Amino acid sequence: MEKISSLTLVFLLASLGGTFGQTAILTTSPLGPLRSGASTQFVCKGVSADFGDVLNLEKDGKSIYTYIGAVQPPFAATTRYVAVGKAETSPTNTLIITLDITGLKPEDAGNYTCIISDSSAAHAKIVDSKMLEVGAQVVSLSLSTMKLVSSTTVPGVNQTTMAPAAPNTFDVNDNGVITCSAHGPVAPTIAVSIGGDILTGGEIAVTKSSSGEDGLKMYNHSVVYTVTRTFTVSDNGKELKCTSDVLGGLYTKQQSVTLQVGSEAPSTTTSGPSPYVPQIECNNDPKPDIGETNIELKCSVEVRKEMPVLSMGWSFNDTSDAPVEMVSGQCLTDDGMVKDCLKESDDYDIQTYTRDPVDVNANTTEYSYYLRFQKITKEHTGIYTIKVTNSAGTNWKSNVVTVSDKSVSSTAAICANVAVLLLAVFLTMFR
Repeated sequence: MEKISSLTLVFLLASLGGTFGQTAILTTSPLGPLRSGASTQFVCKGVSADFGDVLNLEKDGKSIYTYIGAVQPPFAATTRYVAVGKAETSPTNTLIITLDITGLKPEDAGNYTCIISDSSAAHAKIVDSKMLEVGAQVVSLSLSTMKLVSSTTVPGVNQTTMAPAAPNTFDVNDNGVITCSAHGPVAPTIAVSIGGDILTGGEIAVTKSSSGEDGLKMYNHSVVYTVTRTFTVSDNGKELKCTSDVLGGLYTKQQSVTLQVGSEAPSTTTSGPSPYVPQIECNNDPKPDIGETNIELKCSVEVRKEMPVLSMGWSFNDTSDAPVEMVSGQCLTDDGMVKDCLKESDDYDIQTYTRDPVDVNANTTEYSYYLRFQKITKEHTGIYTIKVTNSAGTNWKSNVVTVSDKSVSSTAAICANVAVLLLAVFLTMFR
């Protein structure tokens, strides 16, 4: 005969005088929300239990521990979950599961349920639940602004597009879109404020992805909040701030910039006198010889850090007040036509490329732009204009490339020397 443990026997005898009306009680201490790394304890009790009743502790519908058993997968894979079971007979028959979780992580958050049940139809499942919230810091937070620009690309149809703008380049009555994005394992709430005043009426988009097994799923939440604003002179000098908040202040993260709006903001004329337009310096006008290879025309462009380069391009033999640029990354052929090319391509005579920007000082960034002539021909003689634009305006600078032909000059020199020699011989003969 199979042996019966003394604990089971005591409970069996006590249950003979037991009563119906089981109760499930689930307590947790401490109550959440809790920070990552903290510890908590759940106590699941099945009160007024009968012999044969089953007590189970679950999380999000996945069994963690059944009295008396072992911690179940996937919880068993981590040593952070420790569970024990016991029975008490006084003052009433009670099954007890105690679960300790240490080093809490966001994936431990969820709905924990204490369930007492048996195989008899007379006793339905009795449950009690508690929600555990575990917070975690937002992984990344970003704040950006875009200026709304009206344009007409189709006759008679006015369109509104967005153009990048540094936070301190808005003029009075400029319309802009402010975007704050936060990413992390726990969904944050986002607030955007100017001078401490919360901006309302925005739109929020939330995406959620998960990985791992049921019961211990790990989540990644992406929350993007966008709000439109018509900037006024009263916004000038105020702090534009994006704040993410996890579980009512358990974790917060902020990012901010200082606004400049109005007369103090840089001019946005296309080529006007603003001191904040790109400042361009190029190397001396090159004078290469036919046949020389890898001749470079270099231009250095300095801009304020908060007003980075938005676009640049080169033009060929265009001396107008507003030269039409060719797209960066395209090449000029001998006849001045623009064709696509690769930086390392040998198919075309001229290449364009850019060095990574470097900080000159705390306020200024320098960009370096190059035209590389793979092999000089006489057709490369001409005017090459670089055109650079940032949020303050547009500036350009022209460079003259003059190609010389050593072979012609050398031939002329030889001919001259031969002529002098023949003249000398002729004079000698007729002395």
